[in-house]
Amino acid sequence: MLVWHRPTEFAFASVISACGGDGDCGRQVHALALKTSFDSCVFVGNALIMMYCRSCGGADEAWSVYESMEFPNLVSWNSMIAGFQVCGYGNRALELFSQMHFSGIRFDRATLCLIIKTGFISEIEVATAMVKAYSSLGGEVSDCYKIFLELDGRQDVISWNGIIAAYAERDPEEAILLFRQFLRECLAPDRHMFSVVLKACAGLATERHALAV
Repeated sequence: MLVWHRPTEFAFASVISACGGDGDCGRQVHALALKTSFDSCVFVGNALIMMYCRSCGGADEAWSVYESMEFPNLVSWNSMIAGFQVCGYGNRALELFSQMHFSGIRFDRATLCLIIKTGFISEIEVATAMVKAYSSLGGEVSDCYKIFLELDGRQDVISWNGIIAAYAERDPEEAILLFRQFLRECLAPDRHMFSVVLKACAGLATERHALAV
């Protein structure tokens, strides 16, 4: 092919993906991509990130590719987060997600699934944003609760609002139980929480719960 035709970015991406976790094969294709200036193409860069992460100890090389990308897209972010997660660097995956969140970049359900797999989330703001986003993207409410629990006793009113709102949409009765748990924690509800809980009561269609609130 190289004798008669100039490969396209899609051809490079396909060949890199075919290398799988074979780092030596991938590096040869990477060198050719550099020589022909196709390394700057986002499709090629995304394939390189995943190839290096699948090869033994390739997270640093994958990160170098990611950092060299001028305009990474959502797939690039997700690929790098997935790569860190595959290589056992859950903390770096979470740091990258935090950077993504605070940079205002829109993430999708795939991003959130990857972060949940890291097994730990420490920042309240990030965890609360994840609960809200994951719920709105149609994620399992049980996964939202796992994110909430990762805060390990550091939940504030905003994070409680987020998880109760998630349950109010899918499981109103559980939302009311969570509200009772919130009150047992001796925290003071705000206007937003009352609104969310009343919405949950509407989902149950009972005056008894609404009057109790």
